[in-house]
Amino acid sequence: MNNTPLKRWLFLGIMLAITLVLVWKAPPAEQDEALVVNAVQVKREHTLATSVSNQIAFKLNARLSSTATPANLFGIPVIASAEKVIVAKPVIIVPTAPPVPYNFVGKMVENGQTKGFIQQGETLLTVKQGEVLDAQYKVVSIENEGVSILYLPLNTPQTIRAAPHIVQPSTPTDEEIPVE
Repeated sequence: MNNTPLKRWLFLGIMLAITLVLVWKAPPAEQDEALVVNAVQVKREHTLATSVSNQIAFKLNARLSSTATPANLFGIPVIASAEKVIVAKPVIIVPTAPPVPYNFVGKMVENGQTKGFIQQGETLLTVKQGEVLDAQYKVVSIENEGVSILYLPLNTPQTIRAAPHIVQPSTPTDEEIPVE
């Protein structure tokens, strides 16, 4: 069996006991006459020192108030406490759909099904009701004036109209139809 921890604790305990006995038996420290102070003398000197420091502080305050100091010594703006700080309400920005990248060219009814022709750049597309374009636009309806679509990310309705440079063909009337 290993007695090392037991020996260590026994040694520390004996050393502690010896230290306590030596402190207990030690003679009291000698007091120097310079350290013994009369309590009355200390109180009188304390009040004298307090009154002198108050007089010095009063003189410094009077000197500082008489000289002209700039209102804002370090250039830091100071807001008066009487002023009301107006806090603007945050403006909520509602997202809007981007401009439609298509132009309406025309429509065609074939076998009771209406098809619309729209142009994206140089590409001509044929669309029908319910079709989804570029995973962003859904064709809602096809009319004579244009194609109504729904911008899917924001669920915003938009209308594709004819471009100003595209002339819409007019429907011929009975008077305009040539007779052979």
